[in-house]
Amino acid sequence: MLSWLRALRGQEDVVNDARIEVIQRSTLMPPHVNRVAESLDGVLMRRLIPDAHDQTRPTVVATLPWQWPGVAGVREYRRVLDVADDWGALIPARARRVRECYARAADDADAIIVVSHELKRLFPDREVAVVRNGSDRGLVSAPHSAPPRTGRLVYVGTLSERFDSPLVGALLDRLAGWTLAIYGPCAYARRQAEPDAELASLLGRPDRRAVWHGPVPRRCLVDVLDSADVLLLPNRSSHSRGQDSMKMYDYASRGRAIVATRAATAGISEPPPHLHVGDTADELAALVEEAWNEPLSYADQRLRWAEGQSWESRWPEWSQALFGETAGNWVEAECSGALLASDTRGRARHD
Repeated sequence: MLSWLRALRGQEDVVNDARIEVIQRSTLMPPHVNRVAESLDGVLMRRLIPDAHDQTRPTVVATLPWQWPGVAGVREYRRVLDVADDWGALIPARARRVRECYARAADDADAIIVVSHELKRLFPDREVAVVRNGSDRGLVSAPHSAPPRTGRLVYVGTLSERFDSPLVGALLDRLAGWTLAIYGPCAYARRQAEPDAELASLLGRPDRRAVWHGPVPRRCLVDVLDSADVLLLPNRSSHSRGQDSMKMYDYASRGRAIVATRAATAGISEPPPHLHVGDTADELAALVEEAWNEPLSYADQRLRWAEGQSWESRWPEWSQALFGETAGNWVEAECSGALLASDTRGRARHD
């Protein structure tokens, strides 16, 4: 409790880079819940944004729609909205408020960046820069291994209503002998860090072929992804619109076969080679079998694709959109999703 109270004022975290300051903070309640929570969180967030004393106008970036009312008032900064998801689709109960925040940003923002061409529709009357997600150089360059050939599906990512548990259960029913390992935190509405009823039902199967391992540190991601024969991305269409998923880049960076629902690929303008896409359990089961039998050369092609999608390759266009004519060498601090930029580089993107 004492640590939580201290973090209401912002608390510096330790990172292994003297150029980057990371500020952790608590909030009284999740800001997307209602307008009161949003307003309180905006006040707390603004307290962490330092006064702009330099002659160079610094940049503040909101990455979540409910942050924009707090960021919009910081007029001495260049104010940027960086949109990596359609939050109205992910949280349908708050879709109206999300649209209101986007509309205000369309009027106020100095720049708007979206992760896919599909998300440009959120800002129909506004110039928008499209900067896609990218691959992690460490994931791409780590030594690679052949699939284990154990009939193992793996999913890595945040678990929410977007994850189609019933579809995954039906898929396992059609794949005799296959198992599913799930890695990632739960973020279901009103469930805190616990599974919802659908995921609990999947995990409670009598055959125990689906196992949830909880969150996994990024430093362990290579081993987790390499433990798969096939990597799974089962997004629901009702909660996915225009997402350029970071999972796709992480998955391709290990060369493994990827089976995904169509909803999970809708925002990807340049998908990795030999991506297996379907919608029904029957289609996905056939695709898993197809992926099991695919040539080893397909893995090399996915790796080459990932090498060409690095964050470093995204930096010039992203920094230009972020900093405008003053783009250069920058430093950033993270403030609950907002980036205070003044002499570094990097990007916070939701997955």
